[in-house]
Amino acid sequence: MNSTREQVCLVDDLIKFTTSEAHQRDGRDQLMTAIQSAAYGKAGVHVLTRVTVDGLACVRDVSMSISITGDFLDSYRAGDNQAVLPSDTLRRHAIAAVDAARVDSDMKADVLPMLNAIARRIIIANTAITRVSIDASVTPWQRWSPTSFVRAPWTETAMVHVDNDGSVTSRCGVIGLDVLTTAGSSFTGFMHDSLTVQTDAHDRPLLGTLEASWTFVDDAESVLTADVVASLLDAVSERPSNGVQQLLHDSAIALLDGHDSIGTLTLRFASTSLPPIPSDLAANGVPMTHQVGDGSVGITEVTLARD
Repeated sequence: MNSTREQVCLVDDLIKFTTSEAHQRDGRDQLMTAIQSAAYGKAGVHVLTRVTVDGLACVRDVSMSISITGDFLDSYRAGDNQAVLPSDTLRRHAIAAVDAARVDSDMKADVLPMLNAIARRIIIANTAITRVSIDASVTPWQRWSPTSFVRAPWTETAMVHVDNDGSVTSRCGVIGLDVLTTAGSSFTGFMHDSLTVQTDAHDRPLLGTLEASWTFVDDAESVLTADVVASLLDAVSERPSNGVQQLLHDSAIALLDGHDSIGTLTLRFASTSLPPIPSDLAANGVPMTHQVGDGSVGITEVTLARD
């Protein structure tokens, strides 16, 4: 009996489909199905390039996953691959697009132009393609000396969808921002039921991982992720709040106010539970142990958009 598969993902070659065509089941009646969605591509495309930041040559480290959709359903139905451009060719087009951008002009730190160039090159290469989607993870390397760099403690993300009609959708973001504040965060006045044992917390420490993603106002120039990270940390730092919800909301407003090109902004915080730090911790030379968290993680998220 043939069975349908919802997704197949190889190590480097991406193949995804929802359902396949009719199958004979043990010589009995046929299962009538239709392909709802299908895509293939290449993951783990890793490039290291030189970029210019504030007039200085720096390193950009990008890992990409490329996925394409289009008029090649016969390759799923009947193994007819005439319209299928091999996934390794997609990888080579990506590298060629990066090389072309490097030769044509000095590459800037913003990764979106590079992703757009790759997607447009792939669409031109095969008229059967209707959309190219690229998800990228960018490792920031910060200058330590004229010839040395150190990895930043966060990761930049970027996504583009480019359609064969020329339309483009993009989103940028940052993950892995570990933050700790020791004052200014409270959580009081919350609802209680029969299982609630938590008590009001005033001026508690706050520890967790911050993530952000954003889209851009139409026709606006993109903003460098490093600039958004700096603004985000400034917004969160020393900001008084009565809960993570208020902290994220107010920080998002500050970020949108400081970056006119950002249209929508999502902030997400995964917080580790911390009891208030005892005032007599290690006081008068008496050692004390302060427990950090109970192993569970609280998740809070908010999305704001300009009116």
